[in-house]
Amino acid sequence: DATFNAATGARVLFSGGALSLFTGSAFTGAGLFEITGSGFVLNTSVTVPNLALHGTFGGISGAGNLTITQSLDWNAGFMTGTGKTTLAAGTVSTMSGTTDKTLSRDLDLFGTLNINNSNTGIFAVNSGTLRVGTGGLLDVRFVDLRDADGGTPGNLVIDGILRKSGINDSAAIGTGPLDLTLS
Repeated sequence: DATFNAATGARVLFSGGALSLFTGSAFTGAGLFEITGSGFVLNTSVTVPNLALHGTFGGISGAGNLTITQSLDWNAGFMTGTGKTTLAAGTVSTMSGTTDKTLSRDLDLFGTLNINNSNTGIFAVNSGTLRVGTGGLLDVRFVDLRDADGGTPGNLVIDGILRKSGINDSAAIGTGPLDLTLS
């Protein structure tokens, strides 16, 4: 167990091998926690104010839950495992860049997630569920949202708002066995 603190305007960089987090691990401060290496293996539930996933071969894995309370900046990497990621109400998060992103765990969106993958990146919702909860907003622009692993289809559940932005931008949803549920 460890406590990591990122003061306002500061950045704590995780650039090496995987960091296993256990009971007692904590992330404090209004600064940024940035993953460019292998990422976090969650063995317990963890809350992070501001998280950046910037490592092509890294991300979030494990059975523990991850709650993000302010922002997620996801431009590379993955989220896998049996745990759940929650973007809390009031969060404003982005997914951007040309590198593919993979979701193989559940992600509950109660804030805002803006996706603009520059018309080249795939957002693969494989065996997990991306659920836009009541009050949540999934704003898509230049995205190819699909199940990319050929296994159990991923799920997209919309209880909140799904919006396609951009006049000349393209958004493809379900170009593969992705199950879509609108409530």
